Amino acid sequence: MSITVYDNATYLFPDSGDSARFVLFAVFKWAQKIGYNSVQFEFYIAFLGVLLTTFHISILLRKSMMTSSVITIMTGVAVFDMTSMIITIGTNHMLYGTEGSEWLVTQTLWLSGSPTMRFCCSTPPATLLSFKLFWFSIAIRDLVRRSSTWLGVLMAFIRYTGLKFAMKPIFRKLAKPIFGVYAILISVIPSLILSIFYWLRYEFVESSQIWTPGEGCTLSGTRPIVSQKPSKLFTENDGIVGKVFMLINGLISKIIPCVLLPCLTVLLAIELRNAKSLRDRLNGQDKDKSTERTTALVIFMALSFFIAELPIGTALALQVAYTDIGFLFLATFVTHTCNAMFTINSITHCLVFFIMSSQYRKTVRVVCRISKASSDGRTIFTTSRKSF
Repeated sequence: MSITVYDNATYLFPDSGDSARFVLFAVFKWAQKIGYNSVQFEFYIAFLGVLLTTFHISILLRKSMMTSSVITIMTGVAVFDMTSMIITIGTNHMLYGTEGSEWLVTQTLWLSGSPTMRFCCSTPPATLLSFKLFWFSIAIRDLVRRSSTWLGVLMAFIRYTGLKFAMKPIFRKLAKPIFGVYAILISVIPSLILSIFYWLRYEFVESSQIWTPGEGCTLSGTRPIVSQKPSKLFTENDGIVGKVFMLINGLISKIIPCVLLPCLTVLLAIELRNAKSLRDRLNGQDKDKSTERTTALVIFMALSFFIAELPIGTALALQVAYTDIGFLFLATFVTHTCNAMFTINSITHCLVFFIMSSQYRKTVRVVCRISKASSDGRTIFTTSRKSF
């Protein structure tokens, strides 16, 4: 039986009218292609990201850099980013149908309203243990992504309060490096609770279906096909736990940060402009310029988090408003694309920090033992005892 465009569109968007259904299906195919390419691109760019971020963390952890809570928070962000990229590299090959994760859902035949799985004869289905390890890794990535976003919010808030109320002793404590550690804990602990529920959403069991090699396949033997299903916790009592989780997770993970980040960015921009005006009136000091550069760096970080998370927040809102399975897949494709943006964003942190922070550049020169030319053309060699 042949599968028509109408069959596909009807299965994906059954509650939409005929004309809207075909438009949505065209959007679906376009988003699917972009999402798939994003996954492949993210996989390769993550290798570069891990290398740069590892070096970035080694610089931030130097004693000469640990001067404020902002640096401590940026170190936490870098660790979370690197964890996310390592998981991206390690789980790219796992393809299966879970919302917000990988690709088996899109490698299906939409036949008579029911998906029929299509496996390559040379690639047996993954084992039950592989699925469980993969889903645990995805839950960890969910944890670090959410924590990283909230660290961006806290960093912008701490920077703003430090500028706005700089004369009040209680707010000066916010600038101490130890407060950055508190901020990391504040972002991780609530996120850990949400990620535990995220992990508990699905169960994996070996189904009665058995994979067997197709004709002409060189492999031998059989393997049970692992199936994924919503857990009892999320399906009992009319799925009330799942609905509450989806609402709370969407608000805390995406919606609230997407509201706070632009607000804090505007407030920081205002304070930055005021600081420049004050410096111009007072014949500015280098310390003031350094403060402005730090504020500009925080603004960049806040904006980059906002740009990476806003599309996912919008997709979550549409997913709540529209229940067709096609919108679930569209949200998945958007998530894949935003994951690639998140990885690119993580790579830029190291480069932007190098451009905007003179102390960072100085530390890089010391660590790499790079010489610096003096103003009269002589070469000054900077050396330091190697530390581990």
